[in-house]
Amino acid sequence: MKLKSALFLAVLSLLAFSGCGIITPLSKTTYAELRLDDDGKRQLLIESDQWMGVAPPDGPGGNRHFMEYSFLLQGDGPVYELKLKTPEWGGDIGSITIDQERKTVTIDTKIVPSAEVVRSGDPNRVLVTIPNRYNGTYRLASINHDPFYISGQQYKPMSQP
Repeated sequence: MKLKSALFLAVLSLLAFSGCGIITPLSKTTYAELRLDDDGKRQLLIESDQWMGVAPPDGPGGNRHFMEYSFLLQGDGPVYELKLKTPEWGGDIGSITIDQERKTVTIDTKIVPSAEVVRSGDPNRVLVTIPNRYNGTYRLASINHDPFYISGQQYKPMSQP
């Protein structure tokens, strides 16, 4: 009986330590990063570091870095208003406040599905919005001049002639 209990506890401990069978990360830290372009453009990234255990079911474990969401910002700030630039594609509307002194970012945006703008026929009359799941306040981890991050690839925007 003691052997079965010891074996059960050993297997349970191994699973808890390794992350096997756990779909969600064991711990997650989410933060913001502000990237500046030489032309004065700004990109705000919402990123996370996630501890996935030593051997999760989807591959090598350890600490993984994810880019969760990005916003292209225009203006001088600290409050950036987001408006639909290409209504037929939808996008984000709302505001983002960057407090560099306190190193915080506050996001209050809604997502406009492209089909709703087309259905209404008027880009100023949006029928449906979805609250952005990244709304909230984040720690501003860094401000840098790294290349902009788009669709999983880093690129440096070309200057316009």
